[in-house]
Amino acid sequence: MRRSTLDAALIQMEVLSMKMKQLRELLADFPDDADVSIDLNDNGSEFDIDTFNVLWSGGEDPSQANKVYLNEPEPENSRDFPLQVRLGIPDKFLDLCHSVNVTPEQVLHGFIADLCEIINWKANPRQDKLNSNGSDERWRAQEYFDRCDYAYMVKLERGEG
Repeated sequence: MRRSTLDAALIQMEVLSMKMKQLRELLADFPDDADVSIDLNDNGSEFDIDTFNVLWSGGEDPSQANKVYLNEPEPENSRDFPLQVRLGIPDKFLDLCHSVNVTPEQVLHGFIADLCEIINWKANPRQDKLNSNGSDERWRAQEYFDRCDYAYMVKLERGEG
């Protein structure tokens, strides 16, 4: 029994050593004094570190970064959307999200779910897991959207306004 416990501990040490090597390789382009934060999913890391999402603030390229955020990707097929968007994220938004331990993706998905009144009912769960944050949040998202007057801007672009 003792031998199997020792073997398990050695295997865990090998995995940790491999992950540390991956981390060093992933961070090679960043300054040594950059602040690094690593967020793992609730189950602990089941992914290789080199598959993590890498976000940074403080510059256009990694060599200018003063903060680096590594977020573990979601499991495959956890969110299957018909359209994927690649979006630049300002440093302030990235820092704000990190300060409350959420990803930009979680914030934007929450806003979309509130604006579109998407509710993930327990009796009929959604595959994409989107869910509104509540009735007040749905109301406020709609107020924000209406106040920005996107529909009016479209009319102006068409020459109708």
